[in-house]
Amino acid sequence: MKDIIAIGTVLLLMLNSVLAKPLLKIEHVGYSDREAVFSLKNAGDTNIANIDLFLDGEKYKTINALLAPNRAIQFYVSVDPGQHELKACYQDVCDSVNFVMGTKTESVEQEEKSFLERNKSLLVAVIVVLLILTVIWILKKPKL
Repeated sequence: MKDIIAIGTVLLLMLNSVLAKPLLKIEHVGYSDREAVFSLKNAGDTNIANIDLFLDGEKYKTINALLAPNRAIQFYVSVDPGQHELKACYQDVCDSVNFVMGTKTESVEQEEKSFLERNKSLLVAVIVVLLILTVIWILKKPKL
């Protein structure tokens, strides 16, 4: 029985490390004189660093900071008046925000992700745990 619990624990830890994925969240938080103010949050569960910023499709700069899970940094972007898109990328994970500089128009809202998209890794973990518990129950069931 102890072996089965140990194997189940190891499988869950391996599953967690495979599903651990960086997740960026960029938000337009306001204006400061001639600059737009943004917040960049690590919404994933792994450390991220060297985040590339793209302004209107062209590389703007790289943020050389280590961002721990559930931590955020704030930064400023100087741009000409008008409609702009700022995109933050780490490896193959990106998030973007549209904003208008020079007016008090609010930024374009991002579409809200569905419950399943936000909690996909939790759903997979629950299914794996249920499968492991079912196998343990079958093995412990007395044979007739």
